[in-house]
Amino acid sequence: MRRSILVVLLALAGAAHADDSMDQCLLDALKKAPPQATAGELRAACEIPQPPAEPADGVVARRMSSESQLAENPWSLQMHRQNYLLPVTFNPSPNQAPFQGPTRDGGPQFPEMDETEAKFQLSVKLPVVRNLFGIGTLYAAYTGTSWWQVYNKEVSAPFRETNHEPELFLAMPTGWQAAGFRLPVVSVGLVHESNGRAQPLSRSWNRIYAEFVAERGNLALSFKPWYRLPESKKQDPMEADGDDNPDITDYLGHFELGAAWRIKDDVLRAQLRRNFRKGNGGLELSWSHPLRSNLKLFTQYYQGYGESLIDYNDYTHRIGVGVSFGDVL
Repeated sequence: MRRSILVVLLALAGAAHADDSMDQCLLDALKKAPPQATAGELRAACEIPQPPAEPADGVVARRMSSESQLAENPWSLQMHRQNYLLPVTFNPSPNQAPFQGPTRDGGPQFPEMDETEAKFQLSVKLPVVRNLFGIGTLYAAYTGTSWWQVYNKEVSAPFRETNHEPELFLAMPTGWQAAGFRLPVVSVGLVHESNGRAQPLSRSWNRIYAEFVAERGNLALSFKPWYRLPESKKQDPMEADGDDNPDITDYLGHFELGAAWRIKDDVLRAQLRRNFRKGNGGLELSWSHPLRSNLKLFTQYYQGYGESLIDYNDYTHRIGVGVSFGDVL
């Protein structure tokens, strides 16, 4: 009687799942099973263990998935670019020229800048409109980067330069694939960058851009071309109106290439800006290594033009060591 009940149960299970291989396994197991065997034991013996669910395809897709969950809170701040603090950076040839000329009232600028200073960056974004036009999320973002002469006690440790970069951009998920790479997101945006200084130290520019981010496993690549919005020519260098730095694209170019590679918990990054016609540009390399939780050991090296707006036309070598807070990958 018990065996007859098992046969009925197994037959019903097989019909429900319509799986011939499972049915055959169950029938074979039934023939060899002891009288006290239950239907559940027989089914467990025949089921093929399922592998754990795979994570999102790549490092960018995983970040987008996390951000999507955070965006459920309409006022959640998210990391935009890397957030870091470098208490010690060294530049063997700091740019002294902008600080030696006269001010608007004819007085002197700062004395010589120290070779050693601190540098830090805060970068956040906020989802403003989700599913805008049914194609993507509209973000507002802000990135602030400061260079602080904290060890220059002769002039009361001033902030040598702070660059403010607010932007508005639309991030559009895609499903494009080519050559083993996925293109999980394309963004288009408008960005303003300035150092918030009075003449003659004022620097600024406005751009519209597109950014294409591709990934393959733990490797992410980006291409970010831009167009600088033109400004009127300045008649007097001490006037507020007009273009503070008309030749900035000669040094910073018209695009940026980026690469990020996650090796276990370490992340290596490279960013290159280039004007091929002029032969100018800048290269930034960084490495982060986990210390605890989201606190990372962070090192950064910069070589070239445009590390900051005040140095856009000055060739810089800088290396710094400190910590970063989380990773953009």
